[in-house]
Amino acid sequence: MIRKHFDPLFETLGYCNLAVNNENSTSKETQDTETEAKRQKSIQLFRENMPENMQVYFRTFANVQSNLANCLLLSFYDCNADDFTQAKENILNRFHQYSLSSFPAFSITERGFNFENVHEQCPFTDSLSISELNDEERYQVLSAFMNFDNVVTQLIDFLDHMHSYLPSFDLNSFYEYWSQPETQKDLRDYLAMLGVQIDNDFDQLEIIPVSYAPFIFSFSMNDTDTKGLITIGFTQDIKTMIVVFSEKKSSQNEKILKLLSDPSKYAILKMIKTKAYYGAEIAKAMNLKTSTISYHLNACVDAQLVHVHKVENKIYFELNHETFNQFIQTLKSDFE
Repeated sequence: MIRKHFDPLFETLGYCNLAVNNENSTSKETQDTETEAKRQKSIQLFRENMPENMQVYFRTFANVQSNLANCLLLSFYDCNADDFTQAKENILNRFHQYSLSSFPAFSITERGFNFENVHEQCPFTDSLSISELNDEERYQVLSAFMNFDNVVTQLIDFLDHMHSYLPSFDLNSFYEYWSQPETQKDLRDYLAMLGVQIDNDFDQLEIIPVSYAPFIFSFSMNDTDTKGLITIGFTQDIKTMIVVFSEKKSSQNEKILKLLSDPSKYAILKMIKTKAYYGAEIAKAMNLKTSTISYHLNACVDAQLVHVHKVENKIYFELNHETFNQFIQTLKSDFE
């Protein structure tokens, strides 16, 4: 199913992110100059009309490609809202399913919080303490969660106000392109590269266009529904997407290769490959300071090579075999 309109929250949030972080998001593959001109004009309008006190929510965190607005909104957004009022309601309702004192373990991704081990509850601050954020950013996240309803209401109302600066596009050719059977086959092949298997037709998916980043292509599962979600750039074609994905995949592999070249990180990964250990155990076995072990583990978590979970009052680390096996398969295919 292809939505016949932009998602208001996705679209406005995307332009806010570009405006605050001074990014133009210009794709060299974009050939529609009129479309690109509209995008750039809108980005400039967002910059000119965003108050200083709102910018903190959209600034990219120092060590991860995300920001507070993404984390607070997208992590609890099921993408079934057609306007800002509905979006606010479903975000608040989903957040209230949890309590701050017994929140599931999480990590921070480009799209927001990634909640892991949701059946294994642990204090929110434990996950926050081992995140890749600095002290000021941890304080911002914790303060926002302590005042979640007020902050989300403020953000949604602000996005609703900024929505008027979005560009308008003729979507007919866009939808016609993405409705073609041969394109669906290409899309199925592309998703297979991501490890996503689509059975039968695309009825279980929603395809939502975005105009703020022409080269974006992302897939995520909705944890409150069996339906998946695809967001795609306005002027992109599937062959270019495959190139972009290959480049991102290569970047991830380079990060993993760099980690494995470090003797300490390599030894830690070998230690936790069959059993989970908590930080103090690893530090003792490696004869290193706990702070040094935390540094190495944070890098491994950031590369998605390590899973983190909590048992009673201890945080455990174990090898993420799925990511590691994907990396091995990529190496094998490259050298066969």
